Amino acid sequence: MSLDRDVFASSFTLVANTTTNATVNVTLVDVTVPGNVTFNAFNMTVQKDVPTASVNVTIRFKVTQEWIAANSIDKSSVVLYHFNGTAWTPLNTTYLNEDAEFVYYSAETPALSVFAPAGNPVQDNTPPTFSGWVPANNTSVTTSKPEISVNYTDNIGLNLTTLVFKLDNIDVTNATTKSLTGVSYKPASDLAQGTHTVYVSVNDTSNNMNSTTWFFTVDSMPPYLISYTPANGTFLASSSVNITLLVNDTVSPVNTGGVVFKLDGVQKTPTITGGFATGWTINYTASLSDGPHNATVTVPDSLGNTNTFLVIFHVDTTPPTISSLSPANNTVTGDNRPTISANYTDPNGISTASVRLYVDGTDLTASATIGSTGISYTPAANLSDGTHTIELKVKDTVGNTAWSNWSFKVDTNVPVIYSLTPAAGSTVTTLTPTISASYTDPNGISTASVRMTINGTDVTNAATVTTTGIVYTPAPLTNGTYYTVSLVVNDTINNQATAQWTFLVAIPDTTPPTISSLSPTAGATVTTTTPTISASFSDNVAVDPASVVIKVDGVDVTSQATVTASGFTYTPTLSEGSHTVYVSVKDTSGNERTVTWSFTVSIPAPAPAPAPAPAPAPTPISNTTATITLSIGALTPTSIDILSKAPASSLTTLEITTNESFPSLQVSTAEYSENPTTTPLPSDVTPVSFIKIEVNVPSGAVTQATIKFRVSKSTLTSLGLDPSTVQLFRLDTTWSALSTSLVSQDDGYYYFEAVSPGFSYFAIAAKSLVPDTTPPTIVSVSPEGDITEKRPTVTVKYTDDISIDFLSARLLLDNVDVTALATVNSTTLTYKPTTDLSEGTHSLYFEIKDTSGNKASKNWSFTVLDTTPPVISALKPADGSLLTNATVTISASYSDNVAIDVSSVVLKVDGVAVTPTELTSSAVEYTATLSEGVHSVSLSVKDTSGNTATATWSFTIKLPVPDTTPPTITIISPTKDSTLSTKSVTISASYSDNVAIDVSSVVLKVDNKDVTAQSTVTATGITYSTTLDEGTHSVSLSVKDTSGNTATATWSFTIRLPVDYTPYIIGAAVIIIVVAIIAILLTRKK
Repeated sequence: MSLDRDVFASSFTLVANTTTNATVNVTLVDVTVPGNVTFNAFNMTVQKDVPTASVNVTIRFKVTQEWIAANSIDKSSVVLYHFNGTAWTPLNTTYLNEDAEFVYYSAETPALSVFAPAGNPVQDNTPPTFSGWVPANNTSVTTSKPEISVNYTDNIGLNLTTLVFKLDNIDVTNATTKSLTGVSYKPASDLAQGTHTVYVSVNDTSNNMNSTTWFFTVDSMPPYLISYTPANGTFLASSSVNITLLVNDTVSPVNTGGVVFKLDGVQKTPTITGGFATGWTINYTASLSDGPHNATVTVPDSLGNTNTFLVIFHVDTTPPTISSLSPANNTVTGDNRPTISANYTDPNGISTASVRLYVDGTDLTASATIGSTGISYTPAANLSDGTHTIELKVKDTVGNTAWSNWSFKVDTNVPVIYSLTPAAGSTVTTLTPTISASYTDPNGISTASVRMTINGTDVTNAATVTTTGIVYTPAPLTNGTYYTVSLVVNDTINNQATAQWTFLVAIPDTTPPTISSLSPTAGATVTTTTPTISASFSDNVAVDPASVVIKVDGVDVTSQATVTASGFTYTPTLSEGSHTVYVSVKDTSGNERTVTWSFTVSIPAPAPAPAPAPAPAPTPISNTTATITLSIGALTPTSIDILSKAPASSLTTLEITTNESFPSLQVSTAEYSENPTTTPLPSDVTPVSFIKIEVNVPSGAVTQATIKFRVSKSTLTSLGLDPSTVQLFRLDTTWSALSTSLVSQDDGYYYFEAVSPGFSYFAIAAKSLVPDTTPPTIVSVSPEGDITEKRPTVTVKYTDDISIDFLSARLLLDNVDVTALATVNSTTLTYKPTTDLSEGTHSLYFEIKDTSGNKASKNWSFTVLDTTPPVISALKPADGSLLTNATVTISASYSDNVAIDVSSVVLKVDGVAVTPTELTSSAVEYTATLSEGVHSVSLSVKDTSGNTATATWSFTIKLPVPDTTPPTITIISPTKDSTLSTKSVTISASYSDNVAIDVSSVVLKVDNKDVTAQSTVTATGITYSTTLDEGTHSVSLSVKDTSGNTATATWSFTIRLPVDYTPYIIGAAVIIIVVAIIAILLTRKK
């Protein structure tokens, strides 16, 4: 110990009864100590730090527990000695308290000097004592890491260096927590289940040793399941179900009063029997409905360790469901080798070996394809027309049976088509004949199947279709044309009939051709000796070009002319003067038209350079004077609105450009219906109107004028003029055509503009309208080819050299007219389906006419690619399911909107690809024997378009514990070694098993004779009634469970009939009566 810690405080009581401190010097002093006591290995000098004399001095000091123990000092004998200069004197010393390291004292001294503590060793023969054992001796704990401790004490003191702590004879002292009052130990790892031994020993400071040994049991394990019935996942065919569990515990007994038995969540009261030797049997019998059921059994032991067991099973008394009969019951099919099929399903699964298929009473099961979900059979030979009967039998794996009977009719006769109109080979004299046909079939007509085409064009949508016939009235047909009608008709079972016939449209033609557009016009004067002579032909049927005759001045010039079916042109060299033209033309029916006209060739004398003076002008139909004030420089165009000045004018706007600036200028206009000049227009144009424009600026000041004008549509129509040929002509010395453009149009007018180098007389003129025989041009269509969009926008663009009649547009999608849903204008049609199109090829037909009635049409198609993956369903075993059998059938179904690529099917079990035991275009199946545990399944399927679908699921196999427990036999009567007083005996016994009793195994013998056949035997007991003789009889009973475990019981009983004392009693009574009579007689005699 350290000297500087041995004195912990000093205080002094002074003469004035006050307290002061003292200076304590712990100093070794060379002074001889007394020999009759044991001194501490130090002494100390205590001096006052005040001069006042003290009355009493109290010194508090401490000594180490180590010194006490090492010297076996009696703590109560410790005294503080005072050295007075010559000798050591003991002081009055008091024990205060102690801790694990020190013992504390106080002493009183009258004077200060040198001091030293000392004590007397004692002879200690008393060992330490133990108390407070944890866990208590022979008790049980439910934790595998219990706190182990014991308390100890000693009258002198403990030497903790001697402590020994052993657990199960293994020294764990170094891992303990120890103090002067006790020791504790907590295992670092779990203790084994069962009993454990603790040993603790310790010496006191006198080296007296004591030890203690105690025992405790660790039981942290709950009860365990030995066997149970029904097995998990079992399907039971009976509604009466016996649920039995055999449980036991490793250490502690089962607390039968704490067992909680719940059936489908409702608590029940089971029967519980047994003990440690055989286990505890928990049994409950219930009548249950079809469907899944579960029993949850919670079993505690006497320490409260609890385990819960789950029994899952199905009650199935319902036969399989048969559906999807094909052909459907009471239907008619046109296929004389139809696929006969049906689906079946059952929660318990189907016994495919039980399936039987009968066709017209003949068993054809061997020829059918049988799966776990359905059966399919296709006859090898054609079935006869008429009714056929099907019978199907199916059992589930429990044995519940379902039957289904149905019938269908085979009819391969096609519909009858008759009453064709117009008759085949006939000639009709109308352009709109009624085209019709009648049809009939015993099974009825599918009106959706009816299709009529005329010369290859489908007209079905425009026809009236009923279940008995079709009627179609066409737009006017072409005269002299043969028309072929094709008709397709299906009955309701798709037997198809076709008909085709031809007729001729021929209307007698009595109308001659028309000759028009004569040039030069009749009475005209031409100023050239080589005029072009021409005319146009037309006919309601057709012009015969070979019939044309052309004569000029009586001379036939036909061979020198260019002749077509629409007209001729001929350019001769003529003299001045009058000339006569004769033209004759016939149509193909021989009708003739002739025309004769004259014109004059006159070559004028050379004219003077100035422009010819105009002839007296007719009265203008419109005129205006407009003054324009210019604020701009030269060459800048300036506009004037003519219509605001003269609303009746053909002029609309003038834009004037000058070569110098003017403060103002005045523009005057006038319009005439006739030529106000003497200069004729070119002979190939017809005037619409004439215009005069004047400006009050010097000649040549106007460098350019843009003239904007309008032409009435009705005027052009009445004159037979072609709007596309309208031009503005300007008169200089002759009429010259200006560059003219069509700017716009509205309902009443076409609007044009032309550029002129100056102002003069102007003429609006156009050429005669040439009949339009050119149909519109369909510029582009979309979509085409392969697409993925299921609602694509259909776009058709078109144009025409004249104009489009966009109201005539017609769009068919897959032969359905969708025009009403389309957006149409003069250049484009667009249509977007309102519902998704099916995947596959779709046909489109479009037609449109121009305003002349010429029609253009186009057929095309596009394909909507398949982007929909297959659908995987009916996964078995169900995801997350618990199976109790090692042999497992894994299956799944799949389907696709197009078709499954069977070669793409990949089935993996636990990550390894397997070869299916059954693989079709709609399902896959694989049977294997697997180990206990969790198993994963993955399935990958592609359709024929390459779209992939995958599915993953898992299930767990938990095999039931093997049954090694034999049945239990309970003797009911007669009891063992009993004695009966009757020969009529009923021998009975009951038996039970944790799984099930094999009733066929029961054998009962009486006096070594087998009487089983004469007994009443059930799954729970046996009864035998007989009559036996007096004596001892032996009985033996043998019973097996369904696992083959055997139990036997033997016992004996004795029949001892009671003694019949009746004869003896009667005899004695007779003797007594006789004696009495004798006595009476003797008495009377006396």
